[in-house]
Amino acid sequence: MGEVVLYDRKPTEEIREIFNDDKTANGYDPLFAFGAGLSYTTFAYSDLKLSTTTLTGAAKLTVSVTVKNTGARDGKHSIELYSHDMYASITPSVKRLRAFKKIFLKAGESQTVSFQLIRTIWLL
Repeated sequence: MGEVVLYDRKPTEEIREIFNDDKTANGYDPLFAFGAGLSYTTFAYSDLKLSTTTLTGAAKLTVSVTVKNTGARDGKHSIELYSHDMYASITPSVKRLRAFKKIFLKAGESQTVSFQLIRTIWLL
């Protein structure tokens, strides 16, 4: 109980104290990362675009990227959007999954994928 380390973790959680002899203190060490899967083709990302470079108030941010199947076979692919807070007043997560989409592309086909994020303000 309590031995599950999530991908959404803090740098201070990389190495953990474990008091059982049969356990290792590896911290986060999954066999496959989230979104990883077997695919018989390759994908390339291009044209990353942000709707704005500055967020104020409860502004919305749209992130778009073009994904192309560069292989010779059709395939599915998970497009993931992560964020990282570089100026947090508390220890931030290493990376935080904000959104993901799974798409199917035929060989040579491209598709633009968009995500919309809303900045929330927490008042304590």
